[in-house]
Amino acid sequence: SSSGSRTDMAATPASEAFRAHLDELMAAKAGGRDVATVAARGAALIVALRADETSALVEGVAPKLDADGARARVESAEEELLALRYRKARCVAGITASRSGAAALALPDGLLTAEEAEASGAGGSAAPATADGHGSMLRRLAAEHGERARLAAEREEAQLEMRRRRGAATAQRSAEAASRAQLESVVFAADALRKGLGAPAISPADDAAEALCSRLPDPLFNLYRQAEAWAQCRAGAPGGGGAPARLSLREGAPPGAGADPLFAAAAVVVELRACDAKAASLSFSFHPAIRAIGVTCDDRSRDESLRSLFSDDDARGLPDERCLLRALPAQAPEAEPARRQASSAFDQGVEAMAPALPFRWAQWLGGLGPPLGDGREVHSIHAVMDALCGWLVAA
Repeated sequence: SSSGSRTDMAATPASEAFRAHLDELMAAKAGGRDVATVAARGAALIVALRADETSALVEGVAPKLDADGARARVESAEEELLALRYRKARCVAGITASRSGAAALALPDGLLTAEEAEASGAGGSAAPATADGHGSMLRRLAAEHGERARLAAEREEAQLEMRRRRGAATAQRSAEAASRAQLESVVFAADALRKGLGAPAISPADDAAEALCSRLPDPLFNLYRQAEAWAQCRAGAPGGGGAPARLSLREGAPPGAGADPLFAAAAVVVELRACDAKAASLSFSFHPAIRAIGVTCDDRSRDESLRSLFSDDDARGLPDERCLLRALPAQAPEAEPARRQASSAFDQGVEAMAPALPFRWAQWLGGLGPPLGDGREVHSIHAVMDALCGWLVAA
């Protein structure tokens, strides 16, 4: 066994080197020398032997793979040849039977008539006309074959499309089920939170303020709470120095003569005033017909500086298209004449809201959402409130 192994390893230089290394290792061990140094050199020889073994395996497998591939191609060609021979025999038998008339051919059900085949042109010049009608029959068969092939292709495409749509419908139903489960959990949590919170309240300081709270529209309530939370956050910050602004509720000014009811404001407004007594104040009013919040400064001379507070929001138009859509019912023909006449001021745009200015950041503070489709930046609540507070105390 040892001699056979040595004979096999002698086939490569690496095996010869490894055999010499083994002899050296045995001699060192027999002579009592240190064999660790000699054995350390054997690692490289083992790597070389494994490389030779891998090369030999690759060289031996490649011809076998080539032979297997050639054998598979030959078998495939033989199968195709056998199918062609069978088809040829069937065709020869059919032609012979047709020419001799010895047996009636079993034609497909619903085969195209000669006139239909000629009209469709699908048969082309598949066969010349003959006295016994053999060429006509071949043209009919060719036309039938082409029509059936076309219908089969359309059927296959329709089946693929049906499977694709069925898979898309299944995925959509799965997504809807998952969304429905998530929505139900959110609604359940919201209901539980609403029950725990109870009726919204602002904790008014006196009876008069409490009476105003009950009449406060939802958007102004949202704006009030947002601003109140900002003021508390700023007051509690290190080095905040107290609340930077005060919030209060008051009755709004009654509409003037000839005012457009489309832009009429709710009776209660929210007022924001800086702690500095000399600073200006801002009033936030809600206009329910168009569901928009207007901002009014008690110092009208500062309106232009308020317009430039944010470069992309100067309140020279309604906040978004939704306000325009909400105003359409007010101009319907069935509306009462007085209101329809007053609503003609709608064509003048935002000027009919004066002195209130419908800034987009005010809509955001009131929870009416950012505008749809214009792609402009929506400022954060803290950024808006910080800018307003700085603007109020500016000279």
